[in-house]
Amino acid sequence: FSPASKAPAKWSGISASGVSGDNESRKFVTETLLPGKYVFELTPDYAAPGGDADLFLRIGAEPIANSTYKCKSYIYNSNERCMVTLTQPAKIFLQTMGDKSSMSSPYQLRAWSLLP
Repeated sequence: FSPASKAPAKWSGISASGVSGDNESRKFVTETLLPGKYVFELTPDYAAPGGDADLFLRIGAEPIANSTYKCKSYIYNSNERCMVTLTQPAKIFLQTMGDKSSMSSPYQLRAWSLLP
């Protein structure tokens, strides 16, 4: 016999802002998420536009730049979106990184669940 457990609470998502300069990075990690679809979005901070912050994402381990990650940065600005479908519970590791220019890259990072 085991006591009944409560259903896990719905994930509250991520809402963060920051500035990445020349190869500067910031790391984030989610709690263990339930199977389902999740969206991760990086956008420029419209109060201070400019630069090219990149978003790297990996399921279950930290992303390794230029090597192992789920969503590759593919455009020369801070508009990036990645949708992930988990088939089993997992943590998602994220990293924002500024490009190799001397320009700072203010950004907003948001993430949410598409779970019902």
